Amino acid sequence: MHYYKFKIADYRKNTMHLNPLEHYIYRSLIDLYYMDEKPIPKKTQWVIRRLGLGSGWNNMGYEQCEKYLKNVLDDYFLDTEDGFLHVKIEEDLKQYKKTSNKNRENGKKGGRPKKLINQQLSEISETQTKPNGNPKKPSGFRVGTQSEPTRNPNHKPITNNQEKKEKKLKNKEKKVSSENDQEYLTAKGKKLTGQNLKNFEIFWETFDYKKSKSSAADSWLKIPWKKSSEPDAKSCNQKIFESILKSAEFEAQTRQAKILTGQIPKMAQGWLTERRWEDPILITQVDDISPPLIDQKTNKQRVAAAAQNITDTSW
Repeated sequence: MHYYKFKIADYRKNTMHLNPLEHYIYRSLIDLYYMDEKPIPKKTQWVIRRLGLGSGWNNMGYEQCEKYLKNVLDDYFLDTEDGFLHVKIEEDLKQYKKTSNKNRENGKKGGRPKKLINQQLSEISETQTKPNGNPKKPSGFRVGTQSEPTRNPNHKPITNNQEKKEKKLKNKEKKVSSENDQEYLTAKGKKLTGQNLKNFEIFWETFDYKKSKSSAADSWLKIPWKKSSEPDAKSCNQKIFESILKSAEFEAQTRQAKILTGQIPKMAQGWLTERRWEDPILITQVDDISPPLIDQKTNKQRVAAAAQNITDTSW
């Protein structure tokens, strides 16, 4: 894997305590992990040499470099039998492998079928050259169209662009009509409809912990949305919705790391009822490049419980 997304603000926020050499070590370990597509080996001397620190750095001894390497590994990696594992990178590699396999299978099938252009041109040519009893002078129309109009033609003929716009407008009207007819019944028998239902579906997909959807819908209705008759209702409700989505995205991205540290993830119903989007910590954090600092006392217990779900070294 030769490319990955890197969010500078998230990285800096989680590495403020590192010194310059530790920053270099962590960034180099991230690159090494993505390029090799496997956990960092436990061979300390081999890793130090791969990072270019074999003879020390900036008049610093080998032992000091080894100490800084251990600090970074303890802070951001899980010590497993297969090496030092990084939760976020493992998830990226699995998604990358899944996409690559899908593209490879499509390539074996030859991609999309080619258009039979030559065959179509041949059929048109045969139609034009076939004798038709009483030959007539060319009319200037394509074969298969009427040579003379049966009624008075419009002095402003419809162009291809106009036809496309009209078709697009009709499809949009059908879509709006279909969305207005949709409704969702909550666990307490209440109905979610219209834009409120659409917003809830967006939240449900963003939160990405799909359990007890009908109960979560009841909690969604209890959110203190402003009524349309109140001043600035639209802008206030939009701010609440954006705040919910931002926090829900963070909750989804950090859920696996919470499980690894022994925390029980919140279901959507409880998350909405407790109004967790108002938590300033949830609102300010997004898609960290690194997981929370690892508590070494419970590390071995955590690794044993998470190895089956997280670690995949078949590649």
